[in-house]
Amino acid sequence: MPTTFERTWQHHMNQVMPITNTADAAIIWMKSFLKGDFTASPNQGLWTCDRSNDGATAGTAGDGIDRWSVQGGVTGLTGVAASIIAGATIVGAVRLAGVTGMTAASVGTFMTIAGAASPTNTSKLNTPWRVVQFNSATSVDIYNPLGVTGDGNNGAITWTNRTQYLSNPPLQRPPGNISWYVLRSPAAMGPYYLTLSTDGSAQLWELTVFLSKTQPSGGTANNRPTSVDEYGFTGKALIGSAPLTSWFWNGSLSTVGDFMFTGNRTTTAAGTGVFETVIIGQTLADTKAADLYKFVLYANTNVNASGATALLLSTPANWVGRNFNGGSNLTGLGTIELAVGTISVFSNAILGFQDFTDSKYDDGPLYVFNNQVGNFTLKGRLADIKRAPASLPEGFTEPNPTTPASMVVGNLWFPCNAAPVL
Repeated sequence: MPTTFERTWQHHMNQVMPITNTADAAIIWMKSFLKGDFTASPNQGLWTCDRSNDGATAGTAGDGIDRWSVQGGVTGLTGVAASIIAGATIVGAVRLAGVTGMTAASVGTFMTIAGAASPTNTSKLNTPWRVVQFNSATSVDIYNPLGVTGDGNNGAITWTNRTQYLSNPPLQRPPGNISWYVLRSPAAMGPYYLTLSTDGSAQLWELTVFLSKTQPSGGTANNRPTSVDEYGFTGKALIGSAPLTSWFWNGSLSTVGDFMFTGNRTTTAAGTGVFETVIIGQTLADTKAADLYKFVLYANTNVNASGATALLLSTPANWVGRNFNGGSNLTGLGTIELAVGTISVFSNAILGFQDFTDSKYDDGPLYVFNNQVGNFTLKGRLADIKRAPASLPEGFTEPNPTTPASMVVGNLWFPCNAAPVL
């Protein structure tokens, strides 16, 4: 029967990165996919820019300036009589009235806002607000989680409609200054903050990824900002050890803010035929009230290990999380564990089991436990991720008459809408 999902997913499949600066292009694409920096589909990304550093200018907490890209050109639509009012139906959006020339095709474009009385309504330098809903020729909703309706300058706010962002690689890497970017998750998630950084090493294929519930502080041109409760990994070879090789990348993003990135090289070098990189962040389902940290970040770095993706996905060291009550980090075997029913999946290897309903396929749901002494608790379930039958090859996409379909990565099954190129 067709796969059914708990959440609505958007996908960006088989994106080819240029051979020149392929790693930087991939990192910028990840940021752009989470933010929805595209005017054409996909553009639902509801993560926003908290601040960034291009290696020359380091942003400050909450300044909202995207220094990895530049805003697009004007579409020719502009005016000086807009108002920011209530009525938006998407969480984190506000309604912009008093504009002109809007159509359904305006969704996904961007609005530069100037002259608002509330500082949080004025768009940040180089970082306009994205149009997320068309209401009429004179009204659209724009995504600004910090926006304030009933602005004191309503009726006299300047607006300009723009096209999509333009990226400007290469990023800065050691030795010397680095590049980093802090993303803020959709309001429905907490929020959480995702920090991407090039500070792992001078290698073009390495990336630092940290997630936190507390807004990161500090940060300079050569040091990333940090948070008291961050967790993640430093210097992981997430982009691949062949920087002069073209890569295919796939992205999946839910309307809640969950994401998945998978990447593989497109040559005959070692690693071709399997996903070499998997980065996944997901809000846990069915958590308890005491579970203050409900987001899990995990990754597989299968560079130069053709055929070993499933093994590396079953290695607990590739998973990171946080204690349910905000205590010490969870790292390694015995501190964070995925299980189905009472059978451990992430122990020494992935263990097989049968589906609980038809006893034919081992595609049961996956649960996250905290088994630290004194903190035993079921943290929750991974929505829309299940155990794949061992008989199915990596990259298999389940036929589905309605989207989305689902794809096998290692021995896990994820949302997908197209067969990946491996």
